[in-house]
Amino acid sequence: MSKQKERKLKRLKRQRIWPYVFGIVLVIVVFSLLLLLINGFLLVNLIYDKMQQGYENTKMVAKVMETDWQPEKEDSLQEICDILLKGMSGVENVCIADSNNEIVSQYGKEVPRLDYYIPVFSSSKAKYIPTKDDDDFFYLTQTGINFNLDNIDKNVIKEGGLTSENMWETEDVTTVSVWYQMPFSNEGYSVCVKSKLPIRGAEIFFLAIVLEVIIILAFVLIIYYLISIFSLVYERGKLAKILSTDVVTGGFNLQYFNKNGNRLLKKSWKNKYNYAVVTIQMDKYTNFCSCYGMREGEELLEGFVEVLQKNLSKKEILAHGEKAEFALLLTYKTEEELTNRLKDMISKMKTVKADQKKYFSIGICQALGAKNGIEAMYNCAVVARNKVTEASENPIVWFNDEMRKDQLWLHKVENDMEKALENKEFQVYLQPKYSTREEVLSGAEALVRWIHPKEGFVAPFRFIPIFESNGFVVQLDDYMLTEVARQQAQWIEEGRKIVPISVNVSRANFVREDLAEHICQIVDRFKVPHDVIELELTESAFFDDKEVLLNTIKKLKSYGFVISMDDFGAGYSSLNSLKELPLDVVKLDAGFFRDEDEDGRGKLIVEDTISLAKKLEMRIVAEGIETREQVDFLAHMNCDLIQGYYFAKPMPVAEFEKKAFG
Repeated sequence: MSKQKERKLKRLKRQRIWPYVFGIVLVIVVFSLLLLLINGFLLVNLIYDKMQQGYENTKMVAKVMETDWQPEKEDSLQEICDILLKGMSGVENVCIADSNNEIVSQYGKEVPRLDYYIPVFSSSKAKYIPTKDDDDFFYLTQTGINFNLDNIDKNVIKEGGLTSENMWETEDVTTVSVWYQMPFSNEGYSVCVKSKLPIRGAEIFFLAIVLEVIIILAFVLIIYYLISIFSLVYERGKLAKILSTDVVTGGFNLQYFNKNGNRLLKKSWKNKYNYAVVTIQMDKYTNFCSCYGMREGEELLEGFVEVLQKNLSKKEILAHGEKAEFALLLTYKTEEELTNRLKDMISKMKTVKADQKKYFSIGICQALGAKNGIEAMYNCAVVARNKVTEASENPIVWFNDEMRKDQLWLHKVENDMEKALENKEFQVYLQPKYSTREEVLSGAEALVRWIHPKEGFVAPFRFIPIFESNGFVVQLDDYMLTEVARQQAQWIEEGRKIVPISVNVSRANFVREDLAEHICQIVDRFKVPHDVIELELTESAFFDDKEVLLNTIKKLKSYGFVISMDDFGAGYSSLNSLKELPLDVVKLDAGFFRDEDEDGRGKLIVEDTISLAKKLEMRIVAEGIETREQVDFLAHMNCDLIQGYYFAKPMPVAEFEKKAFG
């Protein structure tokens, strides 16, 4: 996957839907408030303007009454209004009230209610009197402004409504009728005027336009957020499908298996059957691809998926892992039932490209719920599958308690190894090497022993293979070399007559092109002569990069180190390694001396190997020697050094000092 695509997928995973939902809610709230505020503001200003017109009318009437109205004359108000109102538009009724708010004279049929008034829009000069006539579009009450939508002039609202073409030509849509009261004399009289103020179509149309614009903007934003939500949901679904699809078979991959497997296991307590995590692997799939090509190999895997999928229920999962490896989550009632079912699956898988021979290995781990995670269970199934060998009669292995203990031990070792190195729990043991003829101590091999604070003495076979597998053996090699160099330096300072000590250099170290320089730096810190350090490499290192190995050995020899090959004869290319590597010492594998040699073939091989090594100017060390007969035979063959329990077992440094210097 490209870095750009990987970044895009990460960004898409981080995106959340809730900001878009919050955006929709925010748009609705904000635009609703905006709608209320803007239209409320415009409506209030419209009402204020209209009522201001009524106020001006009242002010003019009050000014006339101040000078012309005569209280004692009964028709005085009638005479004034007949003349005055001809020049004023919108004034319908006029009344005169005394200081007790009693109507003393009126012009028109209506009179106001003077027992209360609305403080809204009121001023120190005029009061607005509540009213509700049938023809009012809006009217004042004690609780505020109310609207009478039924009173809009139906003749004005033509088919299609008000438009930009006709709104300026229309008549009044409705009118506003409001009573005003204003004092006009020193005797406590006040004039009450009812003004009927027109609301035109253009004014209503303007309010409608503002309302429509706000609604459209809100609608557009809501649509945008909805599209964003649908797009994100779609992209996430698409991404989930991409991430869960196996690129080789077109089925599901392990990511899908882990996610959905855990989901099914969480619900397994509701079911009457058990779940098992199964791994099926076609052995030697790489060889098949080498013979028939990758395309044929992928078609073979596709055929396997098709066969397996047909044998699964809806509550079971199949996924393709690496190469020809498949993961399954299967239901079962008994182990025997599941074993027979898997055998049947294997038989059907063998019918895919039936003309080629195929072998399978299967590991099963019982799923006890989702507590530990299906990924951990799958790893356990892989551990069980790896127990299947070519010699195994049964290709199906169940993960058991013994394997679980091994896994727990592996986990413990990997958890403790760093701390153990820091606390020097790894101790150097030395196994002496004796000269064959004089039988005197002439060298030693440094071996590591782990003294665990809780487990006590831990045998090397329980942790060395783990370190070789996880790469920690490289750090352990540096530690052992450092401790041996430090010990040699101490003995030199004490004036001891030291012997060469060999230290193992694991095959994992030879990936470093600067390994020779690195070893020199460690040893030179203690100012120890290089020729008292012997570096042992196993024959298996010969199968790695030969060029790097050869260059490293040449450099180490040029720096004065002694180079030996350990376990010579345990591999299959021993003669090639003698031919190509400039070795100083060859250590004969203990296997030559461990088994019975009734026909003497082993002795012949040892004899010829020693003879060959001598011709190549190499010294010979025989390890694993346990009997006097073996010692005599090696002495007769002119072997240089002997290492084994016959003379001494590996021992702590203090015990070695007594044997070497005592």
